[in-house]
Amino acid sequence: MEKLFALQQISLQQMTDEYGPKCTMAYTEDLLQKNILIEFSQDHLGDAEIETVIFAISCTEKVSYLYTLFDSLNDIGPLELYRKIADAIFFIQSCSARTALKDLEEIAIEVKISSNVESHDIDKMVFEDNYRKFTTALQLIEEARRNHK
Repeated sequence: MEKLFALQQISLQQMTDEYGPKCTMAYTEDLLQKNILIEFSQDHLGDAEIETVIFAISCTEKVSYLYTLFDSLNDIGPLELYRKIADAIFFIQSCSARTALKDLEEIAIEVKISSNVESHDIDKMVFEDNYRKFTTALQLIEEARRNHK
């Protein structure tokens, strides 16, 4: 599947989160400059059921943004998954850096904005999880770039 993404200069970073499921972050130079990554995964839920999810994620030190772009219990093949991710990336790249997060609301199924300064424990936990995942992905991307040179 990496060859499909490479055709459009989309790079992939594999990750495993603290709960174990493997996810992949897709990015381009433009997405990195806009501080946005595309997260996707396909998880087996049992009885041959597979959940496919695609998120756009962005974080600052105080706020995390998680946009659900696609969520399906149907088996999605590599070409269809690639197309959905490539279309999302194309859309984000067409947005200005100033409006990209607001523009993502137009194509998202669900938007979750969490803060580390809120008094709600659940909100803070969601922020911390998103922030950890986002910053870890950025670190892995930077490390891969250094090793690739």
